[in-house]
Amino acid sequence: TGAPTGVSSAPNDGDVTAGASGDVTVWYNYALVLEEHAEFAPAARALRKGLELAPGDNACMAKLAWLLFAKEEEEEAAALLTASLRLDPGHIASVVCYLRLLECRGEEGGEVER
Repeated sequence: TGAPTGVSSAPNDGDVTAGASGDVTVWYNYALVLEEHAEFAPAARALRKGLELAPGDNACMAKLAWLLFAKEEEEEAAALLTASLRLDPGHIASVVCYLRLLECRGEEGGEVER
């Protein structure tokens, strides 16, 4: 896949490298493209880069949590979702992912840990 302007990608493994855009939206959208092509590890790296630029970006947190949850990295996914929901309890992607996480753990939905 081609990288967005200002983003370089190693051709063999899709590794996200330095010299990239400082815009969180570019990283988020790049992650979506990578995810669409089943490049999950590079997508997670792109989302982490986005979170370095904008630590409170709910969209990046929710999407990264979803990718981590799919890899059965539930603790980190839960921590991201908790942080996202503290910032915006109504962020729908975070709510849906959090409820799915609870469902898979066999837990009831409830209040987010504070």
